[in-house]
Amino acid sequence: MMAERTIEIFITGRVQRVGYRNFSKHCAITCSISGWTENLPDGRVHIIAKGQDSDIDAFIDLLWAAGDPIIRVSHIDVHSAQVDISPGFFIHSSKPPAEEMQAKVDLIIEYFREVTKSQQKMVEKIEELTEELRLMKK
Repeated sequence: MMAERTIEIFITGRVQRVGYRNFSKHCAITCSISGWTENLPDGRVHIIAKGQDSDIDAFIDLLWAAGDPIIRVSHIDVHSAQVDISPGFFIHSSKPPAEEMQAKVDLIIEYFREVTKSQQKMVEKIEELTEELRLMKK
């Protein structure tokens, strides 16, 4: 039988207001991990996780969020923990549900604005290149 362990994880970087807690929950479900996650006042994300050794290792690897366009993990600090954990993986929030939802809506609007600006810049560049090609053909 494989060994099970419980760990405490502190994630540093651009990990708040970018959907990292939901991301970590998805990683936990993928790796059959039980536990919970929460934002800390200092900007880090705190995770308590329990699972088989190999699942915990895979979970930690996924938490780096490699290739994610928004999340930027700069450091993962892992310690052993002695915590009773119920089955499942949960997101803890320090805000009331309505305030949490409004913050998510605000974040979506902010990212939509960023995407729209980037798309407009690309359209302008394509128009410039198209005009240059037209001029070269003449």
